[in-house]
Amino acid sequence: NTDRADFVLSDSRIIKLRGDFDKGLIDAPCSGSGTLIKDVAMRIILSNVSRDKLMYYKNLQVGILSNALRHVNEAIYATCSLFPEEGEEVIEEVIRRFDVTLEVPHKIGIPGYPGFKVSNYVRRLMPHIHSTEAFFISKLVRSQ
Repeated sequence: NTDRADFVLSDSRIIKLRGDFDKGLIDAPCSGSGTLIKDVAMRIILSNVSRDKLMYYKNLQVGILSNALRHVNEAIYATCSLFPEEGEEVIEEVIRRFDVTLEVPHKIGIPGYPGFKVSNYVRRLMPHIHSTEAFFISKLVRSQ
C-alpha cells in the first residue's frame, strides 16, 4: 500500500532527486521487441536491429537504473524486450556497480535466459508460453 506516488518525466539518467524513496518502478525505454505479438511490423524492424542499437539501449538502461538506485531502496526494472542485452546483461552490469541484492519478483513467468548469473533471480514472460507480450522483470533491493 502507498499513501502517495510521484510521477516524474525527465532524463532519468541525470535527474537529481531530493531524498530517498522506498520503491521505484523503472519501465525502461527499449527496442520494443516484446511487442512482436501485437505489432506485426516489429518483425521487419527487428530483422534490422543492429548490435550497436542494442548497446545504445543497454547503456541507456544501465544509466537509468544506476541513477534510480541512488535514490530508491527497492527498484522494479522492466522492459518489453526479448533481448538479453536489455534484460539479464543490464542487471549483471548494475549489480557489479552497486551493493544490491536481487529478489525474485513474485514467481511470475519463467526464469531468465540460461547462462547468466542472474537467471534464477529475474523473470521473463514469453508470448508463446504466457499468451502475452514479452517482458523482462527484476527486483533489486539496495543494501542498507
